Amino acid sequence: MEANTLEEKLLLYAKEGSCSHIQSLLQSRINQSSSLNINCRSRSKASLGWTPLHLACCSGHREAVQELLKAGADANLQNNMGDTPLHKAAFTGRKEIVLLLLRYDACSNIINGTAQIPKDVTEDDEIITMLEAAERRETRRWEEKLLEAAREGDISTLSKLV
Repeated sequence: MEANTLEEKLLLYAKEGSCSHIQSLLQSRINQSSSLNINCRSRSKASLGWTPLHLACCSGHREAVQELLKAGADANLQNNMGDTPLHKAAFTGRKEIVLLLLRYDACSNIINGTAQIPKDVTEDDEIITMLEAAERRETRRWEEKLLEAAREGDISTLSKLV
């Protein structure tokens, strides 16, 4: 795969797990010498709609995943099949990456194009346990927001939550 644009390079480096190259591209973005889109999408047939984070998660490159998340990559973007990076990490059995994504508030309840949430795509019991705990946490957060809005009489927030 020949990478011509900054986004194509980022996608390639994420797939390969080349942290030094990823850091260099991200640094050029910080220095405002480039307008790199960290959530760019692959146009490759094999990974259509995948972001650099999808590629790094699926390939098991924990350090690359961490760099992308620290730089603000969206952990909840879905590819053309509806999979999030969490779906990819769970499917490939990447426990450390699943945990890292959850620490960066990846949503464990996003349904993909085959009507599956991340815990449905893995056979790893530890990952299933982590994802079930994340689901409970998300439910508690939603309930807390709902109760707070009800206490304050915030009809707008209530209608958004219900």
